[in-house]
Formats: sequence, C-alpha cells, structure tokens
Amino acid sequence: MAGEVMMKHAGRLVVCRADGFRLGRPAPVLAIEDRLEAGATYLVLPVDRLPQGRDVVTAASLAALTYDRALGAAAAGGGGVPLLAGSARSPFEYVKDDGGRTVIKVTEEFIVKAVTGRRPPGGRGRGGGEAEGDDAHGPALCSTPELRKHYEQLVGATRGRPWSPRLETINERNGRRVVDVVSPGRLSPVRLLGLDKGIR
Repeated sequence: MAGEVMMKHAGRLVVCRADGFRLGRPAPVLAIEDRLEAGATYLVLPVDRLPQGRDVVTAASLAALTYDRALGAAAAGGGGVPLLAGSARSPFEYVKDDGGRTVIKVTEEFIVKAVTGRRPPGGRGRGGGEAEGDDAHGPALCSTPELRKHYEQLVGATRGRPWSPRLETINERNGRRVVDVVSPGRLSPVRLLGLDKGIR
C-alpha cells in the first residue's frame, strides 16, 4: 500500500504514479489507502517539490523536481538532466481525460528520467531505439511546431538567447510639428476611429 511507504518517511515523501502527471492538473499523489499495482511505475517524491494545495503541475514545477540534480550535474560538468525545450521528441502527449477533454500528459519516460536520471524499467536505453532528434539531454517540451512557437514566445527559449523586445528605429524630423501640418478636420475623432466611412 502507498500508505506504508509514506508513513516510513513521516509525511516528508509522497507516492505518485509516474504515468499520472498532467499539465494544468494537481500532482497524482496516491491516497494512503491506495494499493500499488504490479507492473506500474511509481515515484517517491519530496512533498516540498510538488505543487501544493490547489496548485497544478506546470513546466516550472517539473523543473523543480530536477533542481538538485541540475546543480550536481552542472558542478560535475555533466548533463543528464532532461531539457524542457530544444529537441525533436516531446515529453508531453495530448490525451483525453475521463470527461472527454483534451489534456497534456507528461510521459512516464520523461518524468522518471527527470526525477532519477534514468529511463523507466522497460524503456528504451541510450544505445537502442532512441529517436534521431534527441540530444544528450533528453526529450523536448514541445512536440509540434505550434507548441514550440508558443513556448518560445512565452518563455523566450529560442536558440538559448534570453528574450528581449524588438527595437525599432524612431525617425525624427526637424521642422514643423505634425499638428501644424495636418488640418483640424483630419484630427477628428470620427476620422481617427474610422467611423466616417459609413457616413458618406
């Protein structure tokens, strides 16, 4: 039972089913009375690393699961921590929930690798059958060009550069001000809002 594992660690750790993580939904923490199923993959995670209360799983909360390992890998000069963007494979899949709505599921392979640094039992190893586009850091956050575009717009993850606004040159000219040149009739609010088109 899941409760036996949680009781051993005095409420500091919880058991989650690895294939139950969905973006925008609460973390799939098992209840104390839930039975563990043979053949299923479970994760024992620190409570403070999971979204709390009404908070939901996000890309940021997934990154929090790998925070300590990311620091250790950076100090050792190694990789191994899955990236949330940048390669051809995605850790997310579109699936239908019980109510028929489309939700974004975090793949079991990604979540296990994010937490443990290893692939799940029965998963593909490094040497065999990994998709061509994968880099050494694991699968990407965005599986479709549309998702990748939205992610890059929101997070600014294009080619490793931080986001910065596009700057446009402002042309200034010497001489009379624009107000002096334009007749008062042209500055009418009716014309500025385009309401004069239906009057004629």
